[in-house]
Amino acid sequence: MNTLSSKISTTRLALWIFPISLAVITNLHWDNYFYSHDVPKWLFIDILLSLFVILHRDKVSIRRSHCSLLFFSLLYWSLVTLFWSSHFYTGLSFIIRLALYGVAFNLLVWNYSVDERINLLLSSSLLASGVFLIILAIERKIGVPFSNGAFTPIGFTNNAGHVFNIWIPSLCFCLWKFRNKAWAVLACLALLLGIVYVLYISQIRATTIGLGLSICLFAMLVLISKRQRSSVVQSFYFGHFFL
Repeated sequence: MNTLSSKISTTRLALWIFPISLAVITNLHWDNYFYSHDVPKWLFIDILLSLFVILHRDKVSIRRSHCSLLFFSLLYWSLVTLFWSSHFYTGLSFIIRLALYGVAFNLLVWNYSVDERINLLLSSSLLASGVFLIILAIERKIGVPFSNGAFTPIGFTNNAGHVFNIWIPSLCFCLWKFRNKAWAVLACLALLLGIVYVLYISQIRATTIGLGLSICLFAMLVLISKRQRSSVVQSFYFGHFFL
């Protein structure tokens, strides 16, 4: 009984800590570093995932799956290429980080249900995008200097585009999920419009292309599966065509 309650408390703790931590990490930057936006983010992401693995250390195991095969293939190839790497230390640190991410991903897949992982993604996207827009508005209001390398709190312009490729579909899904709650729809719509506006002024073509390809791939998968178009599919179509 104590083991079960401990498992539940650890799960709930992770589901609360992750969204809050990711919201902070996404917008974290410190001018004392040369790469003021990148270095602090990677540092705290490594710390966060390390704590996550430590909390679930009793559940770490190797299981046969397609994800495990892909992970070990990437890890093997990284170790092989390390022998002719131009910077051995950087290559080694990348391999250690890759191993950490692989273990954390494995724990997330095998110890959390699909609903828990979806809620984790949606809550992280909602909270992080909201904090992002608030900080960006404050920085523009007080006149914080910006450039292509530090255009938003995320940092480099293209880095923001990578994050937007996660936030925008998530916000579209939130619009459908909370469609019966007016306040939630308004909040999600406000966040979505804010992110789309930042995407517009950033002129990140790769993100726009990525979003376009994602809806094409999604439509192709729907046609292949030969399933009747559900309200979930319609919400994704609406979100992507709206963009």
